[in-house]
Amino acid sequence: MNIAIITGASAGLGKVFFEKVTERYPALDEIWIIARREDRLKELAIKYSDRKIRVLPLDLALSQSFEMLDQVLNEQNPNIKVLINNAGFDRAGLFHKMKYTDIYSLINVNVMGMTMINRCCLPYMSKGSYEIIVGSAAAFVPLPWRAVYSATKVYGKFLARALRQEEKKMALM
Repeated sequence: MNIAIITGASAGLGKVFFEKVTERYPALDEIWIIARREDRLKELAIKYSDRKIRVLPLDLALSQSFEMLDQVLNEQNPNIKVLINNAGFDRAGLFHKMKYTDIYSLINVNVMGMTMINRCCLPYMSKGSYEIIVGSAAAFVPLPWRAVYSATKVYGKFLARALRQEEKKMALM
């Protein structure tokens, strides 16, 4: 079964990626959409009822979400042709005045979420599959009042580069 997985699919860029994937890849057997807001995911699935859409309401700030995704992947054993690793968010504010919960959430979603999606999905990707890890200009230019966000995006940039090299070398073996 050939699938696409799109995280952060309930709004913004994730929703646009979802719409473009449905247009560009009509031969996919399923498109799996992941986000916290189940109601928005279901709206998308209804809007695109001509396609087989699997709604996975997962909060990528929570470790149990990856256990659940891993279980579904193990049961279905799909071939992930397209992975759009898009989930993330931002909170602005002076670092020393930011709420601890906002800092924790930024790091959990933007770093752990993006990392663990890769860990769950890469074993199900094959030659010809690809991933887009959505980044930000903040990975190249530190942003005042967005220090934590910028730091998480630098992490994503370096993880993406390292994974590219690893997977390139694995393809040669």
